[in-house]
Amino acid sequence: MAQSLVVKTAAQIQSELAQLSLDLGNTLQSGANVAGPVLGALLTRQASLVADLCTLQVSQAAALRYGSGAPLNTLGVDNDLYRNTLTGDEYQKVNGAYVLRLNIKGQPGYTPVKGKDYFDGEDGRDGTVTFLETYPPDNEQGENGDLWIYINVTDKTASHYKKVKGKWRLIGVPIGGSSAVTPTTYTSTYTTTAQDWVAKCGAGTSGAPVTATKTANTQEAADAAAKAEAIAGITCAVFTSTQQSYTVTQADIDTKCGDGTTAFQAITRNNNTATGNTQANANAAGLAAAKAAALAAIVCTVPPPSFNTTYNPGDNISTVTWNALAGVLLMLNLPLSTNTDTNPATMYVFAPDGVTALGQADYNGADTGAVCGIFYNNTLYVKTLTNGNLILS
Repeated sequence: MAQSLVVKTAAQIQSELAQLSLDLGNTLQSGANVAGPVLGALLTRQASLVADLCTLQVSQAAALRYGSGAPLNTLGVDNDLYRNTLTGDEYQKVNGAYVLRLNIKGQPGYTPVKGKDYFDGEDGRDGTVTFLETYPPDNEQGENGDLWIYINVTDKTASHYKKVKGKWRLIGVPIGGSSAVTPTTYTSTYTTTAQDWVAKCGAGTSGAPVTATKTANTQEAADAAAKAEAIAGITCAVFTSTQQSYTVTQADIDTKCGDGTTAFQAITRNNNTATGNTQANANAAGLAAAKAAALAAIVCTVPPPSFNTTYNPGDNISTVTWNALAGVLLMLNLPLSTNTDTNPATMYVFAPDGVTALGQADYNGADTGAVCGIFYNNTLYVKTLTNGNLILS
C-alpha cells in the first residue's frame, strides 16, 4: 500500500522557488566566502524545483505526489503525477488509473573493479563544464555547451549563461535580487449603515457612521476584516429610565390572590435605574420593574370565616351577612339607610394597621351609610356601612 509523503502543486513549487531566491540572496552577501557544497546544494535545489515545475506544466497535472511505493488509484485526479521514491518510477493518472510513464532513477550502477575495462568502444563526446564565478563570462573561456553561473554579490542575483558557437549567451533572466518577497495585498474600506446599528444595538437605535480600512491577501478577506472592524467600532448608547411609578389596583390583587379574597392595599413602587438602548425602552423597562416590585409586595390575606351571622331586624330592612374572625362583632343601628341603590355591596373591614383583614359584610346597596358598630380587640368602633374597604380607627 502506497504511503503518500508529499503533495506539491505548481503554486507550491513557485512559492518554493521564490523562497530559494531569498535563500540565494541571503547566502550571497557581499564578501561572503560560500563553500562549494553549500552553493551546490542551493543550485541543485533550484534545478530540481524547475524540473518539477516544468513536469507539472507539460503534463497538465494538478499535483505531483511522492510516495514510498506504487500509487493507489484512489489518489488524486486524472493527469496527476506520482513518483515512487524507492524505485524512481513516475506514474500519471489516466482514466482513473495510474500508468507508469518513465523511470527517473535509471538502472543500478555497477561497482567498479580497479583495472577492469567494462566497455571498449569509441570515445564519447567531451563533457561540459559548469563555471560558478562572481564575475560574468568572457568568450575566451570555456567550450561550446559549457554553462556559466554568474553570482552578482552586489545586487544578489544569479545569472545563467551557455556557450553557443563561441559566445556566451544569457539563459532566461537573473534570479534573486531582493531580501523579501512582497505579497500582493488588497485593501477594503467599509462604513457602517443604519442596518448595522439596528443589528448590533436594537430597533430604534442609530448613530454616526463608523469607517474602517483593512488590508489582506485576498479581496474577500479585506472586505470581511474592514466590515468587522467598523461594526466593532459601533458603541451602543445606554439610557437610564426616568422616575417610573406603579400603584397596584384591585384587579392586580384579585389576579394574584383570587377574586374577592383580599382587600385593596395601597402599594406603590418606583424605579429609575432600569436601562435600555433608547430612552423609550429604558422608561418601559423602569415601569415594568416598578410594577413587578409593587405586585410582589401584595400580601394575600383570606380571613377564615369563624361564623356567619345574618341580620334582619324587620320585614322592611335588608339582610346583612357578616363573615368575620372570632370575636369580631357587627352591630347595626336601626333604622338602616333608605337610599335607592339596589345593587349588592360589600364592606371589607381591616384592623387599624390597615393590613389585617377582620371581616366582610355583604348587604344591599340601599343600606350603604347606615350606622353600625364593630367590636374588635375590646374596642367598639362606630362606623357606617361602606361599599369598599373600611379601616378601623
